[in-house]
Amino acid sequence: MRRSMVAGLYAILILPLFLDSHQQSPEHNNGKKADDKKASTPAKLQVSGSVQNSDGAPLDHVEVTISGPIQTKKTTSGAGAFSFEGPAGAYIITAKTAAGATGVLKINVSKDKTDLTPIVIHKQ
Repeated sequence: MRRSMVAGLYAILILPLFLDSHQQSPEHNNGKKADDKKASTPAKLQVSGSVQNSDGAPLDHVEVTISGPIQTKKTTSGAGAFSFEGPAGAYIITAKTAAGATGVLKINVSKDKTDLTPIVIHKQ
């Protein structure tokens, strides 16, 4: 009976250590270490743009919808500016005034391209 208790205690103490080290080994995690997940997360870029009318005047309080690797909505500042944070990729950015006039920008954002061409909304 004492041997079975010792064997049971051994299994309780040693088995969890074996399983823990076995699950974290690279060959049992598709060759990736636990830290590799952090490295595969796309870098977020600070992207900025503006909305203006056809005369080049900034438009404030315009709703800006960002669609692409991220989905979000922003509102332009008094200077017609907006910004968002997201990974590189293809985006469609739609600006819509309270009167319903719209402007669209299709852009590929990259680490070298984070300042956007102004979105122009033509007068109705």
